[in-house]
Amino acid sequence: MDLSVEALEVLELFFWKKDEDVNQEKLKDELSDVFYALLLLAAHYQFELEAALIEKMRKNKEKYPVSKFRNSNQKYNE
Repeated sequence: MDLSVEALEVLELFFWKKDEDVNQEKLKDELSDVFYALLLLAAHYQFELEAALIEKMRKNKEKYPVSKFRNSNQKYNE
C-alpha cells in the first residue's frame, strides 16, 4: 500500500502541469519515497532489487527485440 500511495504522490506532481511547471525539489522527495518503498518491499521478500532489474531487462530484450519493434506501434504478440 505504501508504494502505491507514494507513486500517486509522484503522479500528483504532474497532474495538469507542463514539465517545466513541476516542482523538482518535491519530485526528488517523492521519488525518494518511492525508491525507499521499493527497497523495503524487496528486502521483505529477500531479493536484490538491482539484480532483479538486470534480469527483467534481459527478459525484455528477448521479448522485444529492437529489430522487430523499432518504428512500430505493434503489440509484442501481434
